[in-house]
Amino acid sequence: MNLYLTYTVFVFESQQVRFVGTPEKIEWVAADIVAILYPQADPHNYSNYLGKVPAIWKDHKPIMTPPW
Repeated sequence: MNLYLTYTVFVFESQQVRFVGTPEKIEWVAADIVAILYPQADPHNYSNYLGKVPAIWKDHKPIMTPPW
């Protein structure tokens, strides 16, 4: 059984955003959203931005990213 989810890429203003789920329930990769909303943010500090997201909005899923 594969424990990892595969993702689909959506392009928003020339930036790639990964997501999993279905068209009815899309789940975005939070780091990609932070990169778009805060382009000056250091990727090592994304947790500072993600820490402000309400827990009810968060879910943790293992996602395969290249290179696999």
